[in-house]
Amino acid sequence: SQAIEAYLTGPVGFPAERVQRICNGVDTLRFSPASTVPPDWPFRRGEHLVIGAVGRMQAVKDPLNLVDAFLRLREQCPAEWPRLRLVMLGAGALLASARQRLADAGAAEQAWLPGDRSDVAQLLPHVDIFALPSQAEGISNTLLEAMACGCAPVATAVGGNPELIEPESNGLLVPAQHAGALAEALARLVKDAELRR
Repeated sequence: SQAIEAYLTGPVGFPAERVQRICNGVDTLRFSPASTVPPDWPFRRGEHLVIGAVGRMQAVKDPLNLVDAFLRLREQCPAEWPRLRLVMLGAGALLASARQRLADAGAAEQAWLPGDRSDVAQLLPHVDIFALPSQAEGISNTLLEAMACGCAPVATAVGGNPELIEPESNGLLVPAQHAGALAEALARLVKDAELRR
């Protein structure tokens, strides 16, 4: 990312002519819109609006911030709340905390947190809105994969994310560690089908 390039040529002190930025790519044969629903996918397209994330359940990925933002949608999108669903794919130290926070708020039935999955490429096309709440990123593979699958992205404005998302054009950016801003961006996409396209 440009942020890592600036770090290497700035504080680290590498000469600029020795730094070459190579951006990540996505296998668009694997990651693309799909109509075939995996057998264990718990939600129904058209009936449910799915907000999803893929990543390690660790502090730097800030999954609890996404859980908090999702729960705020109950008040911000009361008409849409009954059909909203949250999918978080990935395992780690914060998985149990995320599940517990959803259960404590009475939203466990609206969420699916299955842990690590080997079939992310088959699941991601069934997510409507992709959220990347990370506190730090390079060029995020999962963000690129979600965009290739046709998901409407909301990401924190850290690392390489601003290089991938042009706000209001192909997604939304929010400050890191700010559940309120993340919830507002999610609410905009929930309420506006055109913005999700």
